[in-house]
Amino acid sequence: MAKDKDLKTPNVPPLRFPGFTDEWKKITLGEIADVTKLAGYEFTKYVIYEDEGEIIALRGLNCKSGQLVLDDVKYIDHSDLSKLTRSKLYIGDILFTYVGTVGEVAIIDKNDKYYLAPNVSRIRLRPGNCEGFVMQQLSSKKFYNSIVFPLIATSSQPALSMENVRKFVISIPSIKEQNKIAQLLSIIDERIATQNKIIDNLQSLIKGLAKTHYDSCETLSNVRIRELGEPYSVMNLSKEQLSDNGQPCILYGELFTQYGPVIESIYSKTNVESNLSLSNGRDLLFPSSTTVDALSLIAPSALTKPNIILGGDMFGIKVANEYSPEYLSYYFNYIGNHELAKYAIGSTIIHLHYKDIAEHTIAVPTLRNQLSFVKLASTMKSKIENERSVLHNLKTLKAYLLQAMFIYNDSVKITEVVES
Repeated sequence: MAKDKDLKTPNVPPLRFPGFTDEWKKITLGEIADVTKLAGYEFTKYVIYEDEGEIIALRGLNCKSGQLVLDDVKYIDHSDLSKLTRSKLYIGDILFTYVGTVGEVAIIDKNDKYYLAPNVSRIRLRPGNCEGFVMQQLSSKKFYNSIVFPLIATSSQPALSMENVRKFVISIPSIKEQNKIAQLLSIIDERIATQNKIIDNLQSLIKGLAKTHYDSCETLSNVRIRELGEPYSVMNLSKEQLSDNGQPCILYGELFTQYGPVIESIYSKTNVESNLSLSNGRDLLFPSSTTVDALSLIAPSALTKPNIILGGDMFGIKVANEYSPEYLSYYFNYIGNHELAKYAIGSTIIHLHYKDIAEHTIAVPTLRNQLSFVKLASTMKSKIENERSVLHNLKTLKAYLLQAMFIYNDSVKITEVVES
């Protein structure tokens, strides 16, 4: 993971609310809180179990704006419940991961039954401190740069030291000012969460429109995948070969993390110059492997830009002129994904090979109907991009406030104020 670039902040005193002028105190987290590893039971996935209407959940720290959310749900046998270790948690407890995705933070905001996966630690503040304020400090660039980044930059399986977390130096004002700052940042967090929901709903709408449009098409033609165009494999390319300059490229893993059904902008570059695999502008790119599940592997992306370097564990199809690569991508992502998933093989690592799907038959609309849906989806994507721009601005605002309120407060006496 690349290290975040520092925000450019104006050369002004730190921001404060009116009425607060006392100097902030510098202390370690261990001086105001108990930092404890929590016992958990090793499950391959997070778990929810229903017993006579009672829901018992094993929650991972997949956080959205600091709220715990349930991830990777599956049902377990009743006998497995006895293996779960109950962690006694209270409202205001701060949880964070200390192995793997280190530093991800959430706060307990309601009474519930929590059965936690391993690799979760708890910070319980002593009286006279604001949990929301401290959680925001743990979400700051200072914590990331000083505690988290050195680990993820040097280890494939990073693990936070509890002692380092306890020694993390924070600056704190009075409890009243802590509460004011936490309230302000919480409002921004809630707005960010709302913006994420807007984007998620628009993306779900495209999926729903794809199915509705497909069902409304009166003419569907059966065609085998090998008749859609010319298949090809791509060169080897690793993250280590990416660079800040060079030719635009797409790495196979980015099909999962960066791109959706249609690729609009290219994010990566490389200086590799020999034996290049290049797109031709009518490409349908399939990831060839995953560690998640077969269905998540059916996530091709259409690429309409020529001469983009392609590399990694993927295969492509140069789509014939009789078909729209964008429409085919929407089709495989939202309509034909379950049928195609049956061709994926493997347990720990799941693979999809072109030769295994080449004879599979799909039913597609006329080219005219394909293009009409692509035009509709393009309108929706423009709306999504606008909403993402709003989300980016909100995150930038929060990042600025975190830096202006927390980072600067470490070194100077604060006199500047901001209007409430």
